[in-house]
Parts: sequence; C-alpha cells; structure tokens
Amino acid sequence: MLWKCSTQLSNQSHRTLHLYIGNVLHGWNHYKLLCFRNDGLQTVLVSLGICVGVVFSVSIFAIQTRFDFTGCGGFLFAFSMGLFMFGFIAIIFASTGNSVLYTVYAWLAAVLFTMFLVYDTQLIIGGRRHEISAEEYIYGALQLYVDIVYIFLIILNLVGRS
Repeated sequence: MLWKCSTQLSNQSHRTLHLYIGNVLHGWNHYKLLCFRNDGLQTVLVSLGICVGVVFSVSIFAIQTRFDFTGCGGFLFAFSMGLFMFGFIAIIFASTGNSVLYTVYAWLAAVLFTMFLVYDTQLIIGGRRHEISAEEYIYGALQLYVDIVYIFLIILNLVGRS
C-alpha cells in the first residue's frame, strides 16, 4: 500500500513539474514578445487596462447570468475552426499589404477568447449543465490563465496597430 501511494505521489509530482515548466516557458515567451515590441510602455499599459476591464466585466457577467454557456462548447469549437481557416486567408491577403483582414481577424479572435472566458468561468463556478470537479482546480486556473493572456495579446496587437 505504501508503494502504491508513493507511485501516485510520483505521478502527481511529475504533472505538477510539467505544469511549472510549461508556465515558465509560456511566461518567458510572452516576456520576449513584450520586450521586443516597438509600441512603447504606454501601449502596453493601455492594453493592460483594457484587458483588466474586459476580464473583470466578463467574469462578473459569467457569474451573474442565468444563461448557461457551458453547453456552447461545440459552437466554440466550430468558431475556433472557422477562425483558424480565416487566419490562413488573412495571411495570404496580408502579404499584399491589406491589413483590414488582419484587424477583422484580431477582433474575431478577441470575441472568441472572451466567449471562452465566459465558458471557462462558468465551468469553474459550477452549478451549470457541465462543470469541473473541485480536484481539477489547477486545470481550471490554467484555462483562465490562457484565456486572459490571449485576450491581452490580442488587445495589445489591436492597440499597437492603431
């Protein structure tokens, strides 16, 4: 029995180690991205302020609304795939100097990740059709982290381009 408990503890520590390593690499990647942008500190701070406002208001909405967004997983997947295909078209037309499609793509991505934030918040809060268990708190925190980081990066690109 002691050997089985130590094996389970070892598996859990490997998952936690992978989570830490993934977060450090993710953070380092975003650090490099922010350091080598030519937008300036004011653009980053404006984007951060907009992101904080969006995340706060959307989280309050997700907690208070009676509509269940946890059943919208299929719609979010389809929207993600459509945005993925639209991204290829935007890349092709961006090479011709047309930046309007890139701006439309960024706005659609911002809407998508805002909807993912509502979806993931309701999954974590629970009491809906689908929910994550209390033991999966690390997974839930990681979902919110990824949503918030992508919302910030998309807003930074939109503010930096204008």
